[in-house]
Amino acid sequence: MIRPNSNGIDERLERYNKENAGYGIEALYGSPYRHHYWGDIVALYVNTGDSYSETLSYIVDNDEWIVGGCYADLVEKLPENTRTI
Repeated sequence: MIRPNSNGIDERLERYNKENAGYGIEALYGSPYRHHYWGDIVALYVNTGDSYSETLSYIVDNDEWIVGGCYADLVEKLPENTRTI
């Protein structure tokens, strides 16, 4: 049996979103299909309403958290073919 999110990634992002009055969790997509659970999602982050304010981000390919960086820091670490939806 495959657990869809055994690392608690969604829960951690949702908790940060609630505790910091965020605007929800958003995804950055790339191509092609990358992961059995995440599909073509490259990264997830909490939308704080300001591209330069601190947030919590998760990079799927690297299984890496960015704590305290901003959206711009996240985008700089991703492949150029990343798109937002």
